Formats: sequence, C-alpha cells, structure tokens
Amino acid sequence: MASRTILDSENEKAATQGKLKHDMLVDTLKTQIRSGRYKVGDKLPSEHELARDLDVSRHTILRGLSTLAAEGWIDRQQGRGTFVAKRSNPTHIGNQVIAFICSDKGDSVISRVIRGISQALRSRRQEMLLLDSDHSIERERELLESLVDRGVGGAILWPVTSGENRQAVEQLQSQDFPLVIIDHGMEGSTVPLVCVDHELGAYEVTRHLVRCGYKRIAHITFAGLPGELSEAVLEREAGYRRALDEAGLPFDDELIQRVDRNLMRLSHEPMVREMLAYEQAHRLMASDNRPDAIFLLNDIFAPSVYRAALNQGMQIRKDVAIAGFNNDPEACMLPVPMTTYDLPAEQVGFQSIELLNKLVANQPITDQTTRIAGQLMVRNSTVENIAAYCQGI
Repeated sequence: MASRTILDSENEKAATQGKLKHDMLVDTLKTQIRSGRYKVGDKLPSEHELARDLDVSRHTILRGLSTLAAEGWIDRQQGRGTFVAKRSNPTHIGNQVIAFICSDKGDSVISRVIRGISQALRSRRQEMLLLDSDHSIERERELLESLVDRGVGGAILWPVTSGENRQAVEQLQSQDFPLVIIDHGMEGSTVPLVCVDHELGAYEVTRHLVRCGYKRIAHITFAGLPGELSEAVLEREAGYRRALDEAGLPFDDELIQRVDRNLMRLSHEPMVREMLAYEQAHRLMASDNRPDAIFLLNDIFAPSVYRAALNQGMQIRKDVAIAGFNNDPEACMLPVPMTTYDLPAEQVGFQSIELLNKLVANQPITDQTTRIAGQLMVRNSTVENIAAYCQGI
C-alpha cells in the first residue's frame, strides 16, 4: 500500500512537471510570435528542432502545438509544416467582441465616445470589451499586448499619450490585428486615426470672442514640451493663435497660462479638481493689464476660473468673458452658463467602428486620418443676448 502511495505521488509530480513544461512552451512560442520573431505566415521550426532548442520532450512539443493550434495561433499543415496563423481574419464580424482601451472610462468625453461605439456595435450585433488603463502607460502596454490572447476581433485605442507604446502598436500591426486610434496618433504610423479637428474648434471659439468685441484674450492650457503634450493641446493653442493673428490682435505670451498636466491624473479627486487652473486664472485677473476674455483648453478648468473671478470681485461676461472646449455637462450648469465647443465624441466613436469594420473585412481605407468638426455652443458667459448675437452673425 505504501509503495503504491509513493508511486501515485511520483506520478502526480511527473504530471505537474509535464504541465509546467507544456505551459512554458506555449507561453514561449506566444511571446516569440508577439515579438515578431515569427510573423504571420512564417513557418515554425520542426518538432525535433523545437524540442532541441527549448530543451523539452517531443511529446511536450506535440501537446503544446496542439494547444496553440486550438487557440488559433498556428496552422498545422500535413506534409508542409507548422505556420503562424492570422488570428483575426474572420469572414464576417457580426458577433465579434471589439475592445476599447482608454485612459479613464469615467471621463465625460470618453464616456460619450463609448456611447458612440456602443451605438455602432448594437446595429451590427457586436459587443464591446472596455479596458481602462487608468492613465498608466505601463498598464496600457499590458492591455495592448493582451489583445490577441483575448481573442477579440479588433480594438480601438485612445492612448494615454502619443507614441509611448509605439512598439506594442507596431507588434499588433505585424500580426495584421485590426486597430484604430482615437484622438492622437503616432508620427509615421499607418494605423488609422479618428480625431476631432481641435485646431478648427479653438479657432472658432477665439474668433467668437473677437467678434464679441474682446481684445485681450488669454488662454489657459497645459504645461509641457512639444513632445510631452498631446496633439489636441498643441492644436488648440494653434487655433487660438491663428484667430488672434487673423484679427490683427498682437500675441502676448503673458496671456498664456499653463497648468501642470500631471494634475489631470488626479482630477477625479474633488480637492485637486478645485485647484485646476485656479492659480493661473487668479494670476491673469490680478494683473494690472488683465484680459477681458479667457479661452480654456477644456471645460474642467471652468469651476476654478469662475471661483478665481469671484474672489477678484469680477463678474463673468461683464468683467471677463469665459469660453471652454468639450461641452461637458457642467458647462451649462455653471452660475453663468459657459460658451464652449461641442466635441463630437459620439461621432468619433461611431466613425472608429466604421473604420475598424473595414480593416477586419480587408476593405481599403482612403484617408488614414479622419478629422471631425464639432459645433460652437454660445451661452451667457460671452454673450448677454444670445438671440441678437445669432441674428448678427
């Protein structure tokens, strides 16, 4: 009886070791495929060569290859060998799951993009897998690297920053994995990009302020070197400058105030949110040559700017006009409803699915970048009589 117990124990130990070797083999080959060592269509080494190179038995190789074939990683062709399979090449995508990787699913703009994606998927009987990186570049990379294993039909990425995870994106491209990027792309990348026309939006907001008669227009934006800032931030400042230049208004560097962009990662904290842009707005309004209007990079700055104006004894519109960008729900709920630019987030999400479906179906995409214009929303923070203003346009 004792000898049988010992034998059973040894068998269990051998089985455990065999499973560990099998799992290690599978993970090793997946890593080599993800890294690009073996690309789609490449022929893998023979079973004998794999057993020798990976120092495992031929039995373990056979089990591992069977697992990879069942998961769709490889295609075993009798008499020809084993080839890396194209895992995302369905003939139709009616019931597939699409992944959406974003930095903050609770953000008001991202939540509207999610709504647009959901609307597009619903009509195709598809589903969405929502993956939140929580503003972490490392977490975003992990999510990108996990997409193939998740078996999704394609993915939409709203990057934390531009270009940080280029290698992971390029690896997905090498595997012919359908991918669309939202908001800001990567220089030199061929991944389709869907974004808002930020430059046009900022130009229209600033031009509106000029038309209202404001002459000294400030801009509160993010601090950072060009390589550190998103295209949206840079393009909005460019639109602001273009409108000033077109109106013949001199640019004054003192009217540009910059907020530490790292605070945005903590903006869900009430105390941090109250601090956003307050110091910058206070500095502008306490100046001897203060502005008569301020264009905000985004609406999240508005409560702090309104509070700074109140603490300076100033009235919104009468003493200083305020205009934002994004059209967050809070913009029209402020003490003086704020003029802003309605970012077409739902349309961005919907269009992203349109492009992704074309990629999956191997249909040509004529424009690598799709820019979508929004709409100026005029409210009382810049105009006293909105009806009269609209008639005069």
